Formats: sequence, structure tokens, C-alpha cells
Amino acid sequence: MRRINLLIALLVFTLTACHHNGKEGVGKLENRSTEELVAVLTEMQASDISTFYTKASTNYADSSRNVNFKTSIRSIQDSILNVDIKYSAIPLVNAVVTNDSLKVVNRRDKCWILNSISALKEQFGMEFSLDDLEDLLMGRPLDFDVEKEYHQLDDDAYYVLSSHSKKEIKKIAKDEEEAIVIRYFISPDLKQLRRVIVESTKDEAIIVVEYKGYEQIGDYLLPIGLKIDIKIGSRAPMYFEMDYSKTRINETEEIYFVIPEGYENCMVK
Repeated sequence: MRRINLLIALLVFTLTACHHNGKEGVGKLENRSTEELVAVLTEMQASDISTFYTKASTNYADSSRNVNFKTSIRSIQDSILNVDIKYSAIPLVNAVVTNDSLKVVNRRDKCWILNSISALKEQFGMEFSLDDLEDLLMGRPLDFDVEKEYHQLDDDAYYVLSSHSKKEIKKIAKDEEEAIVIRYFISPDLKQLRRVIVESTKDEAIIVVEYKGYEQIGDYLLPIGLKIDIKIGSRAPMYFEMDYSKTRINETEEIYFVIPEGYENCMVK
């Protein structure tokens, strides 16, 4: 199918563009074994952060909108993620994600949505779990599994581990196969995950996550912000940018989610 071949070509273009824009001015990278890089991602994934909070200045843009708003994010590890959105100090949306559900209160339209977490696929073109969302926000390798086989790819600026080898990627394009290809870009000092690219040929989707930098909070390096570019088939691209502030971890976090009396189901309004 031509769309899959075009998607692979778009992925290569995205990688090339990120490659040149992301170069950090370092010389030739020291040779590292694939096993060593897998161990680096394994250590990142093994974080024992129990709670996470940040207040983010957020920009969202697509073909018809370009808006800025404030986002408060609270996460209790492996349990619940709460996102509260305000515009000009006016509450707009309060949402909670659990392992199996997505609940949203739309304060502007005075309505609510109760759905499965699988509903996120309709917006982003790929399945996301609660763990995936937590990993994305905290700079941990998305959908990383130490039991899987990973392949090291060449890059001048970063160490890159891929879920598929170059040969496999070419075969996917040639045979029009369905696959999810993930690439992890690790900083030269092996301390930071700088970029993640996820491509789904089945859903014709590419998601590029780029971290804006990191700060030391206690014993952990955590992002100071991120950028997310999303392209799904023929749909217009979507773009998120978040700048974190007041980030804290491992403190008591209270999740507040209430459907006010009189609110209706958004799907039947």
C-alpha cells in the first residue's frame, strides 16, 4: 500500500530533520554496545517515583487552532493520572486516566465523558496505557521492554536504540507490513532520554517526542518540558509544547474529580 511506503519515507525525513536540528556540538560518539544502551534504558525505566506533580504552560496547535493554556498534572504511579486545564485562570477541563478508563469533565460546555482508555487512540492514532502516559511525562522510555530485542542505529548526535533493525524497516516498507517502530535517542553522557519516535504503519501515525532539557529533583533527572508532534494519515498534524514549573515528586497528591450536578453526557448534548 502506497500510504505505508509514504509513511516510512516520512519517518526517514523526520529522523533526518531531527538529526540535524538536534545535534549538540559533540564530536564522534564513543562506541557503546547495544547491551550497554539497553542497560541505560532499563535503569531509566526502573524509576521508583511514587507520585509526580507539575504545572505546565502548554501550547496546542493544529490546522484550525493555536491556543495556550495552563495545565496541572498529578500522577499516582500505576494508579491514576489527573490533568486539569485552565485558560486565563478559568477552569475548562478536568480529566482522570486510570488503567482502564478515561473520565473528562468539560466545564465550558457543562458536560462529561466516561470512556475506556482505548478512546485515546481516536485522538492520537495509537493505543496508550496509563504507564505510557506516565513514562512520556517523566522522560522515561515509552513502551520499553527489556525482554525484547533492540538494535543500535547510527547517529552523529545521539545513541539510538530501535525496536527494529534497518533491514527490518526496509522489509516493512517493501512488504507493506503492519508494525510499530520505536526509536529511543539517548544523550552522549547516557544520562538523558532526549527524543522518542513512534511510528505505526497500521494506523499511519508518527509521534515525535522531544525533551527540552532536564533538571535534578532529589535523586532524579526529570524533564523541564517537552514537544510532541503528531501526524496521523491524511489528518492535519497536531503539536503540543509544555514547559514545566514547580515540579515535585514523592509527596502526597490529592486527586479531585467531581461531575457537578446538572452536567450532561457530552456525547448526547
